[in-house]
Amino acid sequence: VACFGFGAFHVTGLYGPRIYVFDPYELTGKVQAVNPVWGAEGLDPFVSRGIASHHIAV
Repeated sequence: VACFGFGAFHVTGLYGPRIYVFDPYELTGKVQAVNPVWGAEGLDPFVSRGIASHHIAV
């Protein structure tokens, strides 16, 4: 339940501070909401949208 809540509310930004995301070169970053991705892209550890979908699915 806690893992689902983290992914569904904290990471996606529905209720919570969202997640810190870097640009592709890791030079700058910002806090932003991420929408979950449910395809093969979500299995890539470098895709921030996979973090939300992983925590919702578990």
